[in-house]
Amino acid sequence: MGTHDDLIDRLTSRLRVDPELRADVAAELRAHLEDAAAEYVRGGYSDQAAAAQAVRALGDEADLARQLWQANRRRIALRRVCRWAARVLLVPGAVAVIVLVAWGLRQQRQFGSFVGSTRLLSDGVAGRMTEDERLIVLGDAGADTYVRAQRAIVDRWPDNPIYRANYVAAYVAARVRRLPRYTSGGIGPAGGVLPVWEERTPLDDVATDDPAALLAEVVAELDRAAAADPDNALYPLLRAALRVQASSEARQDGAGPEGEPLRPGVLIGDEAVFARALEDTRLAAARPHYAAHEADLARIRLEAIPKSRRLMDAVTLPLAVGNRAAQVWVATYGLQRNWARTLAAYARQLAAEGRRDEALQLNRQLRTIAAKRGAGSQTIIESLLATALYALALHNEADIH
Repeated sequence: MGTHDDLIDRLTSRLRVDPELRADVAAELRAHLEDAAAEYVRGGYSDQAAAAQAVRALGDEADLARQLWQANRRRIALRRVCRWAARVLLVPGAVAVIVLVAWGLRQQRQFGSFVGSTRLLSDGVAGRMTEDERLIVLGDAGADTYVRAQRAIVDRWPDNPIYRANYVAAYVAARVRRLPRYTSGGIGPAGGVLPVWEERTPLDDVATDDPAALLAEVVAELDRAAAADPDNALYPLLRAALRVQASSEARQDGAGPEGEPLRPGVLIGDEAVFARALEDTRLAAARPHYAAHEADLARIRLEAIPKSRRLMDAVTLPLAVGNRAAQVWVATYGLQRNWARTLAAYARQLAAEGRRDEALQLNRQLRTIAAKRGAGSQTIIESLLATALYALALHNEADIH
């Protein structure tokens, strides 16, 4: 068993009462550690040293194990209720089985429909809610795309930063695979895996297939969000991440004096766009706080839903509300990782060119943003990403010095 497997086994030991959930959490931790170790390898560490550094970057083992337990114990209880209910409801007799299967399929459609569209509430639950409460939970139930449904919430409460962040996340997620990515081979759509829920119901209609025009459209939307929430580092950070992806590519090639390999540098395809990404990064670092409001949105929506009268509603509604609030943001995490990796490499490149003060200034901006991101995190995944970004900046600063 490897170093990571030993650690993951200890961190998730309290989740052993639910082997399936434990396996899911372990897979998330393993992916995070492997990504972090790969970053250190690219920074010049050996494989063994990189693995050890990735583990150290997680922080205190006992504290993280406690956080994982606290974050998942409610899910364990809900899953136990589901298993108990399944055992109780296995009534013998063909008629009873048919009734239960039909009932279960109906509930499964109800749960799945929210993951793939704007429908979440049964008629019985929705009938006990006000029009505003239904709008908060569903958005515009008559909209033909998820983004338009969320836009209706912002139109109703234009000064609410939580609803605005949710709309922007959905808006960017709908376009992230078509936004431009620069490589040595040229500029083209970023691509990526299509989320399962988007296969069933489109997130949004995208008016253009031109990556550059689409980038301008998304940046304009982020500009409007930043103007409405000027203290939030979220929107300039997303602008910076999109512009870094569209204009540059981190690389590791070439050789220095006496044939020594160079630290990763950056291949810049569009100097003007890259310069604007650096300015966006500076603006994000200067903002007082970072807030994506993922958990805030889930809390508000759960408070708007009346107390459940059916077991299946009590089980599925909290999970469905939380899942969609988080899913739209996951689409932006790859953008933010690429932004951090590329600008860290660029800072090292500046230092190698003798521009040490500029390199340190840029790296301090990366570290400041990562710290604010960590302070504003509301989920374990957000915290892990912020920790990885902060560790990258700290390691980078040592290299620059």
